[in-house]
Amino acid sequence: MELKYSGSHLKTKRLVHRANQLFVSPFYKNEIRNYLVKQGKGDYYESFKTILEYNKEISVKTFFSFLSKNRMKASSNVVYVNTMKMNGAHRDLLALLTEKTFMAMDCDSEISKKLDLKSKVNRDILFKEIGKISKSYI
Repeated sequence: MELKYSGSHLKTKRLVHRANQLFVSPFYKNEIRNYLVKQGKGDYYESFKTILEYNKEISVKTFFSFLSKNRMKASSNVVYVNTMKMNGAHRDLLALLTEKTFMAMDCDSEISKKLDLKSKVNRDILFKEIGKISKSYI
């Protein structure tokens, strides 16, 4: 899995670069495994690891809207970043980008099926926790 950003917004470039480093990090993969084991889904780790190592590109695109309340939005294989709302700590933005990346990948429910997540609430909790794991990487 790799994020692709071709724009010129410097903070977004840095976040995308850091996220790409994170996705290949053995530390990150181990932390995800520990989280899944703690949630009783340790046997799904190998499936999840294949998703991380999947040769799939997620596009990152920026937009500028001071009226929007969202910092980032996810749709099918695209994460949209609102450059107007990019204030805050780098680690919080990285956690949000990581969360939205997994949401973008799961638009076709690939991750949800592999991890046997039946409800949207469980899926959202999982992606938020995976985002929180990335905070300890910085």
